[in-house]
Amino acid sequence: MVDHFDFPRDIVSACMSFVDRYLASHLQANPQGIPKHAFQLLAMTCLYISVKLDQPRMLSLETMAHLSRGTFTKEQMQAMEYDVLRQLEWHVHPPTPYTFLSYFMQLSQNQPGASKVYEMARYFVELSVLDYYFVGKRSSTVAIAALLNAMEDHAEHCHDMRRFVAQGQEVLVAECQTRLRSLYNVPDQSVFEGAAAVQHSDMALGRTSSPTCVSASLV
Repeated sequence: MVDHFDFPRDIVSACMSFVDRYLASHLQANPQGIPKHAFQLLAMTCLYISVKLDQPRMLSLETMAHLSRGTFTKEQMQAMEYDVLRQLEWHVHPPTPYTFLSYFMQLSQNQPGASKVYEMARYFVELSVLDYYFVGKRSSTVAIAALLNAMEDHAEHCHDMRRFVAQGQEVLVAECQTRLRSLYNVPDQSVFEGAAAVQHSDMALGRTSSPTCVSASLV
């Protein structure tokens, strides 16, 4: 949906942040879990909130209800929106990996090949949204791991970016790098349970198009 409407891809990261944080709060009071139907409503509502914050007036609640193909009504989505905002205590501008990545890249924007590195790093960041492993990881850690992987793939444009790695975080960043690399090279089917795996093709050496597993997993 984000790609179809040509929205910034950071919307997906914000949406999944809302979903994860809502569930963390919800499951404390309801350890039995959340029904599939309610989770689908939650996911669509969080996407709507994320779009509304980033692209106001671009997508109405009526349109979102229509895109559910009659599964949810406008009133149901309104009620869920209020519940999400209440659970999140209106903290709806999370620092996503994209946020940190954009700041890191500002320090290298005048370097040759910086745009290639940025596009590759953005793709690594998108892959992190598909993997539950990254839910508990700091957005800054994911961003720097994605950036380091991108620079390794473009060695001719590689700069000393490891100075951004906080002391004592080297091992964690390296682990995130390895995990992102494994998703990029050989997608793990278990990671994308219930979704179509990222296609492994000739573009594996330089692809930057958006993975589509997130939308598939919400159907």
